[in-house]
Amino acid sequence: MSTCSEALREDFSPRVFSVAKNKLLSNSSNANTLYLQDKQDKNDLKIFSYNGNGVVTATTDTAYKRIAISYYINEIHVYNVQTLDMIKKIELEAKSSVLSLQEDALLYGLDNGLVKAYNFINKKEKTIATHKDIVRGIAVLKDGTILSMSSDGELKITHPTKKSEQKVFPKVLSSMAVSPNEKIIAIAAFDGTVYLLNKNYKTVAELAPHTSVITQIKFRNNEELITASFDKKLVNTDITTKKMTVMYTAKDYIMAFDMSTDKLIFSDRSGNVRYYNLKCQ
Repeated sequence: MSTCSEALREDFSPRVFSVAKNKLLSNSSNANTLYLQDKQDKNDLKIFSYNGNGVVTATTDTAYKRIAISYYINEIHVYNVQTLDMIKKIELEAKSSVLSLQEDALLYGLDNGLVKAYNFINKKEKTIATHKDIVRGIAVLKDGTILSMSSDGELKITHPTKKSEQKVFPKVLSSMAVSPNEKIIAIAAFDGTVYLLNKNYKTVAELAPHTSVITQIKFRNNEELITASFDKKLVNTDITTKKMTVMYTAKDYIMAFDMSTDKLIFSDRSGNVRYYNLKCQ
C-alpha cells in the first residue's frame, strides 16, 4: 500500500475483521458468509456460509487449522479450515458475541451472561463463569487464567489452580484487550472510558479517548492501544505518555477493525471499509 489509506465500499458494515500471518478473515461482501483469504496468494480463498443465517462473529486458532463462527440462530459451528468440513455444532441458549479459539478448546460468552468452554479432546462442555448481563470479552492468559468481562460492569478472573476473583467497574462495559506481554489489561466502557489494569488487576489509569460507546479495543503493541467508537473516531493511545492521537474520523460509527504489523483495516456502519498504513503515523 503506497498511500496512507485505501478506501473500499460495501453495502453493509462488516462485523468481522482479523488480520494475521498475511491472512484476512472478513464478511466484507456478504453478511451471512465468512471469507478467509491469503493476502499473498489471492487464489487461496476459503468460504464459510450456512443457509443464509447472519454471522455474529468469528475467530480462528493461531495455526489456522480451525475456524469458529457464531450465528444469530444461537449456534456456533466449528470448521476444519483446509477441508471446510464442519467438525462441531454447538446449540446455545442465547446468542454468542464473543469467541476465543484455543488449541484444545473453544471458549464462548453468551448474551445471558454465561461463559462456557467446549473441549475438543474430551468432547465435553463446561461453564467457566456466570455474569449478570451480556458477555463482552474473553481472554485466555498464558498461565491458563481466563478473563471474562460483561456489560454488567464485572471482570471475572478464573484461575486454573486457585479461587476466582472479580473486579467491579461503575460503568457499562463494552470491550476488552490484553497487551502482548500480559502486563496491562484494557477495559472499555459505553461512555468512551478506558480503564488500564496491571497484572494484579489493579486500576493504574483511567483514560477518555472517546465520547461514546467503544466498539472495539486492541493493543497495537505493549505501549499503544487502538480504539474505535460510536463517536466515529479511530484513536491511538500511548499508554505510557497518555497521548491520544485521532487516526481517522469516519462519517458513521466505526464498528470493526484489526491490524497486522503495518496495516490496519476498519469499517464504519454505512459500509465504508478502509485500509490504513500504520507507517504513515
